[in-house]
Amino acid sequence: MAGRGKAQTVLEYAAARALIDGLGLLPRRAAVAVGCRVGRLAYAFGGRLRQTGVRNLELAFPDKDAAERERILRGSFVSLGRLLAEFSQFNRATPESLRELVEYDGIEYLQAARARARA
Repeated sequence: MAGRGKAQTVLEYAAARALIDGLGLLPRRAAVAVGCRVGRLAYAFGGRLRQTGVRNLELAFPDKDAAERERILRGSFVSLGRLLAEFSQFNRATPESLRELVEYDGIEYLQAARARARA
């Protein structure tokens, strides 16, 4: 990241903020679809970021072939786009809407720990 100036940082932040705000205006389903598309575009045009991902996966998974590592990397980019879209929806999330989206196991352990803490 050497040579990154303040203007570049401000522009990158503004672009990211505009994307998050724009996704936040969409219904969740549409935002997720667009977020996945953004992830695919980021993979296609990622350049150095994609190269870094390829190298990291070579180090992490030397036993996997190049095609498998590319599949993992592409999926990671799509997943990041999806997460960006989900994040954009948080400002209007309610406990009820989150309960519909989140699947969790072991809540009884959390509840028991909270009960012990209150006692």
